[in-house]
Amino acid sequence: MRTFHSKEFLRKLRNEIPMIPLIKDVLEIPFKDHDDRFRFLCPKCNEFMTGINPNTNLARCFRCEKKLQPH
Repeated sequence: MRTFHSKEFLRKLRNEIPMIPLIKDVLEIPFKDHDDRFRFLCPKCNEFMTGINPNTNLARCFRCEKKLQPH
């Protein structure tokens, strides 16, 4: 049986999961961390042209324009 969660619950969960530890330690996605910039390998285009907005906890790829977020 599938469990469904409210949009409010999922939004709260997404906003409370820090993206950098999730990418580095849980998902183990290849990343580069230099010059105070954290870049990770985009799962869609395989480029390191990604960025994370710490205010919204959202990530995106600037090459393929894919929006990436934990869910």
